[in-house]
Amino acid sequence: MNQLINSDLLLNETILWSDQPNFKLFESEDILLIPFSFFWCSFIAFWEYQVLNFPSMGHFNFMALFGIPFILVGIYLLIGRFFYKAYIYKNRYYYVTDKRIIILTNTNYQNIESKYISQIPTINKKVRMDGSGTLIFGNNYRSNYRSNRRSHQELTPSFHNITDANKVYRIVNEIRNSTLDA
Repeated sequence: MNQLINSDLLLNETILWSDQPNFKLFESEDILLIPFSFFWCSFIAFWEYQVLNFPSMGHFNFMALFGIPFILVGIYLLIGRFFYKAYIYKNRYYYVTDKRIIILTNTNYQNIESKYISQIPTINKKVRMDGSGTLIFGNNYRSNYRSNRRSHQELTPSFHNITDANKVYRIVNEIRNSTLDA
């Protein structure tokens, strides 16, 4: 895992911690998205059924084609997003060095997002009972498994679903405090 980032480290920069996010099938954002995706798919299935079983005046029914993009969106909402999230999590790596936090996403191309620890204004921590959790390095946060396309990039770097969130929180805070004292 460390060999992926070694060429992108700064001079005399050392890795103190590295890990990948743990894949969790269901997360808090799914509470509303799952019922919505069932509603969406049910409505589109009803739409297509009506259009295909009751053709209008024997002509080619454009409305059947009109529903296809909505079917594809429904399939993505219902199951595709879980496969996409698993793909992103499998190809995402988190690093804490003595100078920066680094998020490397190695999908179709290698995307590296880094932030100097001394420039992190605040660290928000969400920890589950098993010790895993999410660290948000700043205030503006959007879900971390989104795509790398510019329109979906995160507002604030975060380590999502890491194994020992408290340990990483302590490491980053110690470095942050030492740079503030200096």
